[in-house]
Amino acid sequence: MIRGFFELIGGLLGLVFGLIGSILGLVGGCLGLLVGALVIIPILLLLAMIF
Repeated sequence: MIRGFFELIGGLLGLVFGLIGSILGLVGGCLGLLVGALVIIPILLLLAMIF
């Protein structure tokens, strides 16, 4: 009985951490895209001015 209880808690914790991880992954991906765009666009503009 107690072992099943701990397994249930472990499963719920795994689910919660999985959800948090996926949300953080999505947020990180969006931030990465924004930062990438902010870095790449000025470089492309500079290259366009040079050439």
